[in-house]
Amino acid sequence: MLNNYFTLRCLSLDLNSHLRQRHVAEAFSQTKDTAVITFQEVPESLIVSCRSDLNALYLHPRYSRAKANTANVLTSCRDKVILSVSIDPGDRIVTMTFDDNLTLHAHFFGGMANVFLVDKANLIVDAFRNGKKFVGTAYETRSVTPPPAYSALRNAFQLSPSSCLDEVLKKAFPHFGPILVKEVLFRSHLSPTLTAAQVDGYDVQELDRILEALAVELSDPHPRIYRRATAPHTKRNGNSNQPVEPLSQFSIITLEHLDGYDEQIFENIHDAIRAFISRRRLASDLTRRKAVLMAPLNQHLERAQRTVHALQQDLSNHDRSNQSEQLGSLLMAHLNDIHKGLRVAKIDDGGTEVEVPLDPSLTPLENAQRYFLKAKRSRQAREGAGKRLELLKSKTLIAERLYSALSAVTSIEELKQFMNDYEAELDQFGIGERSEARALPPFRTFTVDGGFEVLAGKSSRNNDLLTLKHTKPNDLWFHARGSSGSHVVLKLGSGRGEPSKKAKEQAASIAAYYSKMRNAKLVPVAMTERKYVRKPKGSPPGTVVLEREKVIFAAPALPDR
Repeated sequence: MLNNYFTLRCLSLDLNSHLRQRHVAEAFSQTKDTAVITFQEVPESLIVSCRSDLNALYLHPRYSRAKANTANVLTSCRDKVILSVSIDPGDRIVTMTFDDNLTLHAHFFGGMANVFLVDKANLIVDAFRNGKKFVGTAYETRSVTPPPAYSALRNAFQLSPSSCLDEVLKKAFPHFGPILVKEVLFRSHLSPTLTAAQVDGYDVQELDRILEALAVELSDPHPRIYRRATAPHTKRNGNSNQPVEPLSQFSIITLEHLDGYDEQIFENIHDAIRAFISRRRLASDLTRRKAVLMAPLNQHLERAQRTVHALQQDLSNHDRSNQSEQLGSLLMAHLNDIHKGLRVAKIDDGGTEVEVPLDPSLTPLENAQRYFLKAKRSRQAREGAGKRLELLKSKTLIAERLYSALSAVTSIEELKQFMNDYEAELDQFGIGERSEARALPPFRTFTVDGGFEVLAGKSSRNNDLLTLKHTKPNDLWFHARGSSGSHVVLKLGSGRGEPSKKAKEQAASIAAYYSKMRNAKLVPVAMTERKYVRKPKGSPPGTVVLEREKVIFAAPALPDR
């Protein structure tokens, strides 16, 4: 409900009293599709999110502008005085009127959300998104009528007698949105699938009463967040046809259809929106982490299902070992009647002629032994398939139990507890710290000034692995000059900003320490970027050639951390 008409109406009233007569200090963006407007007289910043998945407007108490990766936006409103903040009487457009006849229109239309600055000639002078497309064009207002009176309900019933009830309400009251329509139907105890013609006069009167009560509540908003106490069960391989309520929901009124949720009421709407967005961000992170964990479990379950089916089918087939053993016994009983070179032996088995395929290059005895060996292998394969089937069923039960427990996790804290409680079981599927530790490249790891990670090879082949497979072109590469030793790499991006002189010297000291010159007071160490290091074709492990380098004299030592 962040971009619901009534939420925006509540926000515009609050912003009008809070920002009127304030001067705009600047407007900038440092997050995609999000504009920040600051003011000279107050520390708060106005956040306007135009993200397709998050249309939102709220005040932030102190929003610090980053030193890099930011851009000024909507520059024409800088130093302007805010005269008023209002909402369009018929749409989700919040308007900020400045002196000098300049207006800012914030549109909250999902993927089409945007912010426009319009001059007194009604021309767009700036736009937050797609400026090249809009600047210089006429600003067009949307032809949307104001919210209808609640008495319009009866007309809507007469106009659409065959339409479902929820569709009738959405058309009659487009400003409500799906959440408030659902609330109206819940309070009236009417099914959304009922048609308008099926609703009797008493129910229409009850809907009138509920709509009037809702109007009173919306005129006196009390922002709140609803949060589901437990996560809904996630159905593997497909979802239920029934829509699943979200884990959390924002509202400015009581939502009785979320009676089972935990409710937190806020005095300030901006505090409520910030808290909701923060929780949603955490929920998104949780969803992403859970998806990463569920992927290998899903893969195992799908693969196991196919394998179990194949094994069961194989075990249910006729026992080929008995047939091979019978053919071998027939050959042994008639060795004197068969000679080498035959491709098929026709043997009388109690009045029934049996054709036994033979390898003409083998003797009758060797053909019999071949059938006995085939029977033995068939029995072993059958026994192995049975054991494998039992192990697979056992592991599948573990995967299903993990999947069910993971589906019930509703917070990052619960996820951490889940990872701790099921550490051994998760390891069977390549998940968790144990598996990650085994997957880490076998290098010595250090942290130097600025939090940068430094890796050192352990052997000649390990040096090649580090330099050629685990280093990016701009990472800094170190090696003691004129001596054998470890390749050492300082990973750019692993610390804060650019590595300091101290960080480079510490990395050089590590290279000196893991060299044949460890006992020297100072060791000359070559430093260069990885892109200037190449390995000649056919050269021994650990051998490389530098195209350019800088020499640092460093004392052999390891960092404190």
